[in-house]
Amino acid sequence: MAIGSGKIYCNSLEINRISNFEKKIEKIIDDQAVMINHMIFPEGEGLKEHYSNSNVYMIVLKGTVTLQLDDQEPHRYEAGQIINI
Repeated sequence: MAIGSGKIYCNSLEINRISNFEKKIEKIIDDQAVMINHMIFPEGEGLKEHYSNSNVYMIVLKGTVTLQLDDQEPHRYEAGQIINI
């Protein structure tokens, strides 16, 4: 299993056009074999630094995500991209 840490920031202009937009994290599936979450972030918000003891994938559905893991430079991902963390 992969272990990673880092910070995730969202820089989405498309999402910010939605009125009354708030941060939202929903558990879709929470099982021993897999966990699937649906996460929405306003521009400039994201997850706090945290650690994972599992394989983590992210799918960017709208806007962009800037992801920085450990000491790496931040990377920007566009809608439609799958990120293996």
